Amino acid sequence: MILIEHNHSKCNGDIIITGADGNIVLEAPTMKCCHCEDMFVVIKGSKRKRGFCMKCMSPTCGKEQCDICTPLEVTLGYDKPSSRYCDA
Repeated sequence: MILIEHNHSKCNGDIIITGADGNIVLEAPTMKCCHCEDMFVVIKGSKRKRGFCMKCMSPTCGKEQCDICTPLEVTLGYDKPSSRYCDA
């Protein structure tokens, strides 16, 4: 497990939260966990534990169950993960 710093060039998308008046309250990049597919906000210096799976070559959300490489397709019961995931 490798802890990663935030890197805008590797982000999957952005989240924009606006107030009732329409003004932007929060704008931040997001990433997707390669094991559970959860999206998480990337905030530099937040001290949130995130990881990187060296088998999938993708970021993980930091949840304990995502520390072990288990691709979502395997979790959902597919017989064999696609080539974009590691061998489970």
